[in-house]
Amino acid sequence: MNSITIVTVFFVVYLVALKRKRGGWLYPSIFLVAIYMLSIICLIIDIASGHSHAVLNMRYLLPALFFVFLCVLYFVPFTSFREDKVEEIVLPSKKVLDIISVVLIILSFESIFFFAGSVLDVFTYGDLGAARDDRYIYGISFVEHSIWYTVSSVSASLYMFDILFYFIYRIIGGKKSVRRVLLLVGSFSETFHVLTEAGRDGIVFWLFAFIFIYLIFRPLLEKKQRSSITKSFVIIAAIIMIPFTMISKGRFQENTNDSYINYMGQSFKHFCYYFDFSPLPVNYGQGFPLFFEVLHKPQPKYYVYSNALTHSTAFGTFFREFLTNFGVAGTIIAGFFMAFLFRVNMRSNGKTMYFNQFFIYILYFQIFSQGVFYFRQYTRGGNLFIVLCLLFTLLFKLNFSNDTKPVVIKRKVE
Repeated sequence: MNSITIVTVFFVVYLVALKRKRGGWLYPSIFLVAIYMLSIICLIIDIASGHSHAVLNMRYLLPALFFVFLCVLYFVPFTSFREDKVEEIVLPSKKVLDIISVVLIILSFESIFFFAGSVLDVFTYGDLGAARDDRYIYGISFVEHSIWYTVSSVSASLYMFDILFYFIYRIIGGKKSVRRVLLLVGSFSETFHVLTEAGRDGIVFWLFAFIFIYLIFRPLLEKKQRSSITKSFVIIAAIIMIPFTMISKGRFQENTNDSYINYMGQSFKHFCYYFDFSPLPVNYGQGFPLFFEVLHKPQPKYYVYSNALTHSTAFGTFFREFLTNFGVAGTIIAGFFMAFLFRVNMRSNGKTMYFNQFFIYILYFQIFSQGVFYFRQYTRGGNLFIVLCLLFTLLFKLNFSNDTKPVVIKRKVE
C-alpha cells in the first residue's frame, strides 16, 4: 500500500459516510471533502501521465498517514455540523441587513476600483507568464502598497459575505433587486485582487465560495430560483474562466491542459516531500504578521527552502503551512483548539442556524477550501479577516437577543 492508496481510500470512505448520514450529495461539508478528493484524483491522473512518481515511494507512507490524521482532526468537527437538519435560518432585522449590505457594497467596489488599474497593467504587460515571473522572482509589483492597499485587500477578503447577502436577498428581496446585482458584482473584489499578481487562485476561490453558499441556502430556495441561479452560475463561470485560461496559457504555453491537472493535484505530494527535510523547515509565526505588528516585534521573514522534489512556493495544503508556522506539536494543538472553537460557536437546537454562526462557518470553510492549495490568510489582510470573523461572531451572538424583529428564512417543502 502506498501513500496515494491511503488518502484515496480515506476520502472515498469519508465521502460515502457523509452522504449516507445526510441522505444526499448536495451539502457544504460534502463539497469541502470533495475538493480534496478532486485534488487526489488530479494527482492520480498526473502520475498516470508519467509525472509525480516519487510520491509513490514507501518513504512517504508515514507522511500520508499523518496527512489523514490532520484531515480527521481539522475536518471532522466541521463536517459534524448537520446542515441537512437545518430547517430555518434566523437573521437580524431587515434594517440591520440593509445596513450591512450597503457597507459590503461600498467596501467591495472600493476594492475593485483600487485594483482595476493594476489588473489592466497585468493584462497589457504583453506576456502573462513574464508578468507572473517578474512579480514573484524579481519582486516587481503591479499595485502600490500603502494603507489603501491594506484596506482594499481586507475589503476584498469579505467577498464571501457579498455572496452570502446575495443569497439572502434572493430569498427576502422580492423581485429583481439592484442591491442583489451590486452584491454579486462586488463579490469579484478578491478575484481582482489576485489578478493584480497574475494569479488564478481568486477565480477558483470565487467558484468554491459560490457553490458552498449556494449549498447552504439550496433547501431554502424555490425550485425556480435554484434553476435561475444555476444558469447564472454556469454563464459567470464560463466568463471568469477566460482570464484563468489566458494566464494558464501565458505561463505554460502548449502544456496548458497538463497545467490544470498539476495545479489542482500537486498539494498532497508536496506535503509529503516536505518531510524529506531534516530538520523540518519551521519558522514560527511567519504566516501571522499581524500578531508581530500588534506586539511591535520583528516579523519573521518567509522561510525559503527547496530540494530536488519540492520548494517553499509550491502548493502543499494549509497543513504544510501550519507545520511551517507551528511545528508538528503546534499544528496538532491548533487543530484541537479550532475544533473546540467551532463546536462552541456552532451549537444550536439542531434545526436553527443563527446569523452569528455564518461568520465562523464561512471562516473555517475559507481556510479549509483554499487550504487545498495553501494557507491563504498568511498576509496582514488575511490575518485581519480572521480577526473580523471571530469578532463579528462574538458581537452578533451577544446582541442577537436584542433584535426584536429578526428575519426568519424557513426550509421549503419539497
